[in-house]
Amino acid sequence: MKKRLSYIFPAAFILLPAILFGVITLIQCGGSAGGFSLPMPKWNDEAAYYELIKTWLATGMPKGYWGFEGGHAILGTGSAWSPAILLPYALWGEMFGWTYGSVAAANVVFLCIANTIVLLLCKPDRRGTGYLILLEMFSGHILLYMNTIMSEVLRYALAIVLAAMLYRLLFGEEEGESKTFRYIIVPVYIVAITQIYIFFAFAVPVYIFAVCRKKKWYWRAFVSFPAMATEAGGSYYLLHLISSNYNIYKAEILFEALKDRDISGAVRTFLWMFKTGLIDLWNCFLSYTGYGMFRWFVPLLCVFVCLPFVVLCVDGVRYLKNRKEEQGAFWNRDRQVFLIVCYSVMLFVIMYITIYSLEAFTFYRGVGIVLLFSMVLLLGMERKKWGSLFLALYAAGVLFVPKNQADFNEERYPGAGVKESWEELAKELQAAMPLQAEDAGDNMEEEALRWGNTAVLYSMEPRLICAMPAGIGVNFAMYSDRIVEEAGYLVFSLEEKENLRSDWLEQSHQDICEKYGALLKERYYIQYADDEYIIYKKVGDGK
Repeated sequence: MKKRLSYIFPAAFILLPAILFGVITLIQCGGSAGGFSLPMPKWNDEAAYYELIKTWLATGMPKGYWGFEGGHAILGTGSAWSPAILLPYALWGEMFGWTYGSVAAANVVFLCIANTIVLLLCKPDRRGTGYLILLEMFSGHILLYMNTIMSEVLRYALAIVLAAMLYRLLFGEEEGESKTFRYIIVPVYIVAITQIYIFFAFAVPVYIFAVCRKKKWYWRAFVSFPAMATEAGGSYYLLHLISSNYNIYKAEILFEALKDRDISGAVRTFLWMFKTGLIDLWNCFLSYTGYGMFRWFVPLLCVFVCLPFVVLCVDGVRYLKNRKEEQGAFWNRDRQVFLIVCYSVMLFVIMYITIYSLEAFTFYRGVGIVLLFSMVLLLGMERKKWGSLFLALYAAGVLFVPKNQADFNEERYPGAGVKESWEELAKELQAAMPLQAEDAGDNMEEEALRWGNTAVLYSMEPRLICAMPAGIGVNFAMYSDRIVEEAGYLVFSLEEKENLRSDWLEQSHQDICEKYGALLKERYYIQYADDEYIIYKKVGDGK
């Protein structure tokens, strides 16, 4: 019986993501009566993921400019997302084909693989495996995002693998450890995942402290934090060049000050960014967003930082009082874990609220990375009560899952007729919006060609985004109603003004026609129109 259990627990943990995905899908589909189907994009981010990877598989890089408000990347035609986050899904699409639900299916497999790696690296006993099972079963982050078309589950998978790697470095037997794993695999992994999500750079000091444990602490600190800054700065600069991000305006202000070598201005900008982030975080706590979830989540972050810090301070005082007596080293296993958890959560949150404009659920899913990382590391504590306490506090968030999940999955499992209408629109726009052929020429010609293959969307409706032909550069008019005159296509929803959806940032076609009617008549003609959408094509482009 014990031997059977030794296999059942690890198998249950490895397959848990698939089980959770299946259960949630069956509930949302209404059991057998509703029919089993994969989820479809509901949010504009999900639609953009689908569309970008569709383009990657069909044409390679987009032939037109992805971006926002008529802007685009400094180099190339990239979108707001790093190519590194799209690559795993592109590989999945290359192997298994690409459909609306492919991201969700890939996420399940990625998390199953991550769970397997965690077991191989950490080698937990039955109690430890049970802890990991409970962690994922009651993780609000995993339960809410498992059935979406977002990349969050991949990031969570990367986070728990990172935690398992550092766990192995910190608590594994150094004598039997491969130098390849220690000095090549782990650092390369950290650099790679930082390209996917820049805040993974927080792990650089943890890695350096783990591999250089025989060095003095001040030497490790002197090396690790500049190394982290270099990696994060280099990754951000690369992203700055090849992406068209819209959520890092604060970082761009700081970047401009640094480019001008205005050190005092950069310091003032950083302090302003941090102050703004704290205010946004406080407002997030006060809001009732997520049915009050953030009144639990923000204090939880404080607990993850403050409780380990207080325990370390108390233990430090006791240690110093008894220093004349025989005692072991202060930094035992439990205190190392507490220090890493306190440091990681604090630094991650500070970086997030400083760099990004804070939207509640974007913040929630982003910080989930460091929380799951910390929860896996807590597995290594000798005093198991601490791991149980933090697991209970974290798992309390599951109380907010049912109501939020109903909102998350509304419209995500439509009937067959809706899916057919999406596919029909995609076929129609494929014919109506042909890509201009590539033409060898100078930079001016290449620029004009890219703009000719760019469609400015004045609606972020997922169905419309997913219907764009593969290769088209999708440029979103999020808040501005101006006509982007360089673009080859302008795409509008014909929905009545009073029925426009704010979550899709839809702009009124009627209002824009009243404001820019003369310009539209002079420089554009109607390429496609039905009862729901109208598409203008620039005069002279492809005629």
